[in-house]
Amino acid sequence: MKVKKGKAFLLTFLMCISMFYISERVSANDIEKSATDHGITFEIKDAVKEGNTLNIKYEIQSKTAVPEMETDNANSKVKDFVDMGKPHIFVNGKSLNYSGSVSHEKIADNQYKGVIKVKQVEQEIPTNCDLKVVVDNVFGKEGQWITKFPIKE
Repeated sequence: MKVKKGKAFLLTFLMCISMFYISERVSANDIEKSATDHGITFEIKDAVKEGNTLNIKYEIQSKTAVPEMETDNANSKVKDFVDMGKPHIFVNGKSLNYSGSVSHEKIADNQYKGVIKVKQVEQEIPTNCDLKVVVDNVFGKEGQWITKFPIKE
């Protein structure tokens, strides 16, 4: 009886591992879509969708001095939408209700890179879709930075 239980355990274990590695991962590499307002350029560099999680990599560059962006603590560069406001994200033209965070780091004077993490969405994000990201506040400046790009399998 022990042999059968061992085989069943091994089979279950292998099935779990294969499900983990076969998970849906869709990427839209080298997007490089940007919008400029008030001398500040917001550029989407990449977007990766894994199931209902979406990570959108971005860069921000300003022609003028940028106030230091805040962090939660000395070891973390994550702040819940303080420095950009909460980006509005649209999937195939429909507003996405989500929670998440924005992480960032300074890469040069007046230039930052980071990731918008979209999670716990109420609706399914399709594998093939058109995304629109609307940012209306960067570094405390109100404006309108709109980028659109597809995600394809």
